[in-house]
Amino acid sequence: MAEEARQALEKGFRGVVVKVDAESIERDVQRVRSVRDVLPAGCTVRVDCNGGFSRDTAKPFLESIAGMDIEFVEQPVAASDIEGLRACRTVGVPISVDESVITLRDALEVVSHNACDIMNIKVPRVGGLLLAKRMVAVAAAAGVPVVVGGRTALQLSRYTSRHLAASTPGSIGRKHEGPGPLSRALSDDVVTNWTTQKNGYVRVERSPGMGYEIVWDKVQRYAMSS
Repeated sequence: MAEEARQALEKGFRGVVVKVDAESIERDVQRVRSVRDVLPAGCTVRVDCNGGFSRDTAKPFLESIAGMDIEFVEQPVAASDIEGLRACRTVGVPISVDESVITLRDALEVVSHNACDIMNIKVPRVGGLLLAKRMVAVAAAAGVPVVVGGRTALQLSRYTSRHLAASTPGSIGRKHEGPGPLSRALSDDVVTNWTTQKNGYVRVERSPGMGYEIVWDKVQRYAMSS
């Protein structure tokens, strides 16, 4: 993991996400430390737990990495454990939610209970651009900054995610998530102009609509009957 993080840095990326599996606190702490140690202070490190810890194990893990200059820890406990998220915040490491904000009602709940410091909004997960913008409005009203996540999705979604990030004041100045260079990329797609990155940045298209051109024969090729 440390070597992959170093390679990402050499490609121009200035932020990485460390995945932990919550099976061993000691091993997960070592994973985070190994990545943090090979990256300069200007490169952010985020930790994604995918809700793997319980309340009892999340706090010791957070306390162990609290001094490692971690930007935030995402979803340390289960999506529905709002009180657990509140408890995690008491450690002092910023807490982001992802799986906890799938619906607009979810967004209202986490901000009304002060259960997060940052909200990760993923357009394909929450149901499209309109619902994503409504979630952004909830976060803005609560003073909660936003990170735009990508998931492993088609380029159609990734274009839309970039437009969401560019049009959201609460996300300005923050690094947005992938799927990055270390994720498993799709082998084919349904647009002609794939996303390209240079020195860790991607361009937001300014052509009509979202900026992509659909290859309709691929849409038909990959279509699945319901």
